Amino acid sequence: MPQFDQDKMIKLVSELRNGVNRLRHLTDLSQDDFVSDPDKIGSAKNRFIVAIENAQRAHPHCLQRGLVSEI
Repeated sequence: MPQFDQDKMIKLVSELRNGVNRLRHLTDLSQDDFVSDPDKIGSAKNRFIVAIENAQRAHPHCLQRGLVSEI
């Protein structure tokens, strides 16, 4: 039996991966194209924040079950 809520972790990891993949797509832009478009900057900022939040949500869940150690 798993030591963690599989559905919760699958959702968190999936959202984290989706956010990171969307950020990767922005790396295809030139630096000039990126910095000259406030919508791209806002999108990157939002996706980065969401990715961090999902990682933060997953960490305590894993920490409680002894799957990771505290930093």
